[in-house]
Amino acid sequence: MARETKMEDLIGLGHTKLGFFKEVQVKIRELQETNLKLEQKRQQVQAIIDGITDVMAVVTLDFRIHSVNHVFYTTFSRSSPIGEPCYHVFRGQRRPCDDCPMIAAVENNDTCRRMHIYNLKGENRQFEITASLLRDRLGRVENILLLKRDVTVEKAYQAKYYHTEKMATIGLLAA
Repeated sequence: MARETKMEDLIGLGHTKLGFFKEVQVKIRELQETNLKLEQKRQQVQAIIDGITDVMAVVTLDFRIHSVNHVFYTTFSRSSPIGEPCYHVFRGQRRPCDDCPMIAAVENNDTCRRMHIYNLKGENRQFEITASLLRDRLGRVENILLLKRDVTVEKAYQAKYYHTEKMATIGLLAA
């Protein structure tokens, strides 16, 4: 009884292996190109993040800091806060803040902005804090993006402007 002819019988086992290795080489090249493109995208995103001049932190729903940008380290003069509770890192507290913008953002399912005063290096600084929800592909909240913008100088200029305006109005009334 004659057996059925297979591909290896016609072209040889060595040739089949050679074809397989060529396919593997093509796939490896494709993966290397994809990795290069991903690295370029990662560098682009990192450049954007590094260009942000506000303190930026990604915080988990259980208040743990997942990541921060480079501005955090210059503003808060602290070692890595990764994994620590945000209320401890930013406020030195043992529990979530009563007026936490993250809690408000989650409860309202929307971005929340609040003003807070921090004592940094012996000086009171006023920050505008924005808590934005970061969602997964299904729309569920995964993390929260916190942006902390130092508005101390802006608020001081506003106060001086209002004071000057008030003095000008008093001068007009006196005249």
